[in-house]
Amino acid sequence: RLIFTNPILEKKHLDDRFCNLVTEICESNMNEIVVNSPILEEYLRKAYPEFFNNVKLLMPVLHTR
Repeated sequence: RLIFTNPILEKKHLDDRFCNLVTEICESNMNEIVVNSPILEEYLRKAYPEFFNNVKLLMPVLHTR
């Protein structure tokens, strides 16, 4: 399982060589990716189709008082 949780991720970060290499190495329908960014979720589904059904988007719940 890969977990990417950068809350300030922007589209310009999607070309990160290290993260893309790790993702490419792990690409398999046996593995899973957990992300907290809709931008990254969309990118991963397009760029790594073997992960398509195994990409999970978890959005943080913000508590305010």
